[in-house]
Amino acid sequence: MKAYECSMITSESRNIKVGDLGFCSRGLVEEAGMVFRTMNEAGVVPDLVTYNSLVDTYGQAGQFEGAAELLREMEQAGNVPDVVAYNVLIDAYARIGEFQAAAEVFKQMQEAGCTPNVVTFSSLLEAYGKHGCYDDVRTLFTDMKERGTEPNVVTYNTLIEVFGQGGFFRESINLFRDMLVNPHTKLKLYIPLSLCYWHACS
Repeated sequence: MKAYECSMITSESRNIKVGDLGFCSRGLVEEAGMVFRTMNEAGVVPDLVTYNSLVDTYGQAGQFEGAAELLREMEQAGNVPDVVAYNVLIDAYARIGEFQAAAEVFKQMQEAGCTPNVVTFSSLLEAYGKHGCYDDVRTLFTDMKERGTEPNVVTYNTLIEVFGQGGFFRESINLFRDMLVNPHTKLKLYIPLSLCYWHACS
């Protein structure tokens, strides 16, 4: 660990990234946090990439309080969280179906003046869908389009899967057809659409 600490602190690069050590990608929360603290103690100012890597690591480990605290720390350090930082935390909540927590982060980012993008909406749609909040999914998707945010392939596949699993097969098929004619998407499906067709026609 000491060798890593020395090499990171004396690096010629001004942007020291915790992710470069591989701790974040392997979900080693304690190790990543240790390097982060060492950087601070050495007077190395973490950049947005470092913070985003750490937020992702804490989120994947289910340590959401730690991830949220990092966002607050970013602001206090003068590193205003960008859309990537917020998206990382929203996505982490979405993966475990914590739609209320994801929605709260969504609210916070807008209050902070950060504009949500297609990744933000896709993650939040997934969070609502996992909890069976189909009306909220529809409302959010409408809001997304009204804001001028074009859905991408991930958005469509998320919606198709959500409505397919919820038994709204016709709605899934209509979304599939919309995706085919949408100039902003390419045909690349990740879910068994034939299952939706089979249920809809049975």
